[in-house]
Amino acid sequence: MEHKYGWWGRVLWVDLREQKSWVEDISEKCEELIGCRGLAIDFAWRYLKPGTGAYDEENLLMYFNGPVTATPVLGGGRSYFFGVGAQSYPEMYTRSSIGGRVGEASKKCGYDGYIFKGKSEKPVVVEITEDGAETDLDLGHYERFTG
Repeated sequence: MEHKYGWWGRVLWVDLREQKSWVEDISEKCEELIGCRGLAIDFAWRYLKPGTGAYDEENLLMYFNGPVTATPVLGGGRSYFFGVGAQSYPEMYTRSSIGGRVGEASKKCGYDGYIFKGKSEKPVVVEITEDGAETDLDLGHYERFTG
């Protein structure tokens, strides 16, 4: 897989309701949009309907890395979450950044971002690898973390 200008050119979609995932080729978008904010806005424009609320099933939780994530560039470790957030009134499209090694680890999986859609009927753990996403509805082995 070619890593062009800091981009993999792939976004992993995860449908929590249907328990399935697929990869979307975004290589054309990477050249015309600037950074992960530009990519997220493009997805929001195409898939978020006006009036979508933070807790609506139609809302998307989008996570994106920028092209300099996992490089020695100063500030290159930042990653962003995008979607309609509940922290403001009225609820609106917003973003939040995080640092640390999560961006580097997710970039090494071969994706520029992940988009989560739908709602699972029960709590679910999503494991993302180079091969896609797997969901686990049997949370028995995760109980030590949840109580």
